[in-house]
Amino acid sequence: MYRFITFGGVIDRQAKKVWKNKMPLKLRVFVWQALHNRLQTGVVLKKMKWKGDDKCPLCNKPETVDHIFFQCVLASFVWACFKEALGWDRVPSSLGEVFSDWILLGCSNYDIKLFSFAIIWWSFWLSRNKMRLEKKFPSQPTDVLFSIIYKLQNWGVLLQVEGRERINKYCAVLKQWTEDFTKTREQNLATDVCSF
Repeated sequence: MYRFITFGGVIDRQAKKVWKNKMPLKLRVFVWQALHNRLQTGVVLKKMKWKGDDKCPLCNKPETVDHIFFQCVLASFVWACFKEALGWDRVPSSLGEVFSDWILLGCSNYDIKLFSFAIIWWSFWLSRNKMRLEKKFPSQPTDVLFSIIYKLQNWGVLLQVEGRERINKYCAVLKQWTEDFTKTREQNLATDVCSF
């Protein structure tokens, strides 16, 4: 009877999948908030009469969920690294695109993909908060990549064996690629300094 009375007539299958995922509760809440535009981004806060700046602290563009997760220079760099390291043919550009093209309802590895994307977004959100609230910017963009790899490995234990193995495989590839990228960058910087 209670279910009949409280049923609004629409079932949000995407939200149901988020709530049933094996990711930590704070990530489930975070993803739900992102999907419903409830994260306290600069643009959302401005609509609530916030007196602060609604621009991204890094690139000075309006701070929306899509900007933080996909369009900010930091996010663009990280997605480009994922594309290069994992051999993707493209990168996602918005939350809507992720759920319409990358994580389709009913696909066999939906939970693992949602889990991975949620951790990537969480890392972007934490970086954004450090920049906005503490005025601490990453010393190098690969810091965010290492943070993502660390979180994927630590929270990967929540997945079943197949998912854990898949996450560990991706983490190994990403970690090796990031280390190689960092070494190459440092060598190029040393060469540039010596050429002066």
